[in-house]
Amino acid sequence: MSGKRILFLSFPLIIAFIIIGVFYHSFPFSTWIETKGIIPRSLNGLWGLLFVHFIHGDSNHLWANIPNLVFLMFISIAFFPSIVKHIFLYTFFLTPILMWVFCRGNVKHIGASAWIYALFGFLFFTGILAKNPKVRAVTLFTGFAFGGMFWGILPLQPGVSWDGHACGLAAGVISAILIKSRVALLFPVVAKDWQNEMDDEYPDHYEQFDQSIRR
Repeated sequence: MSGKRILFLSFPLIIAFIIIGVFYHSFPFSTWIETKGIIPRSLNGLWGLLFVHFIHGDSNHLWANIPNLVFLMFISIAFFPSIVKHIFLYTFFLTPILMWVFCRGNVKHIGASAWIYALFGFLFFTGILAKNPKVRAVTLFTGFAFGGMFWGILPLQPGVSWDGHACGLAAGVISAILIKSRVALLFPVVAKDWQNEMDDEYPDHYEQFDQSIRR
């Protein structure tokens, strides 16, 4: 296995390592990054466009996000290896942009959960948009494993950035639309329309049926 491929497959773990390192102040810049959450529609909050996913309030917040993030990133790599860089880039940047524009103001939004919702949104909705059964299987699996996340976009729990989750989900849907053509190239439609199949196999079927009615 080439070094490039090893780096590619280990990317989710590298991201997790950086997030954990920032939380436990393992890097010289950790303390500075922790002050750079997203403050919607504020110039001071623009730093969060780059760093929001790496900041967590406490250990419960951190370890609730790390497994889900790594798992969804590995699923993305496993099913969409040739376009996964587009998935990661679109969801990584679209999510904080939407948060900065639409989330509640005067509140600092932090955490990787919005990115998790973006990855979930992409994996779930790309199967709805695609016409390939393999891609739709991804939707079924993602919906079964993470379907409970839809509750997270509702304002049910105090202190939770539910609007950040909603923006992440929206970013995932937008990413699925933007990458739709790339997914179609990777997973072309293999099944014909059922009526076309009937026409191919039984070319005189409808003509005979029509004649029988006329009689």
